Amino acid sequence: MIESAQSANFLIAVIAASIFGGYLHEFSHWFVGWLGGADPKFEWTFLFIPNGVDHGKIETMDSTIIRLSGASIFLWVPPGILSFVHLLTDFTPANLFVSMTSLIIVLMTTESDIVAVREPERFRQMWLNDEFQRNAVFVPNWLDADWLPDI
Repeated sequence: MIESAQSANFLIAVIAASIFGGYLHEFSHWFVGWLGGADPKFEWTFLFIPNGVDHGKIETMDSTIIRLSGASIFLWVPPGILSFVHLLTDFTPANLFVSMTSLIIVLMTTESDIVAVREPERFRQMWLNDEFQRNAVFVPNWLDADWLPDI
């Protein structure tokens, strides 16, 4: 009975980290846009899970802010590494949650995030022309199940 309860705790930690990581990923973009005065708004998908950030005033947004918005998710890499090392020494549901949250934030990186970092003006044009590339950078295509909803 204790093992099944413990397994359930680990499963809950992974599910919660997947959801929370999505929020933190998109919040990173939102926060930088907010600092840059872009009047950002979350785009939502089913069950109030954020799907992106609409930088409302991207036409007047400074290129440096666009670049920072794309790079902001990588600020989560050092805490992710530290939490993973800690997870190896103390494997608990709470530590799994923290480590998985950081991992999810980085795994959600898309081609558009990379373009924002490398070529902010190209990103601006992609945004204005609605030509976003939402393909994951760090997740292989063969892991993209067709039956999963696009979020």
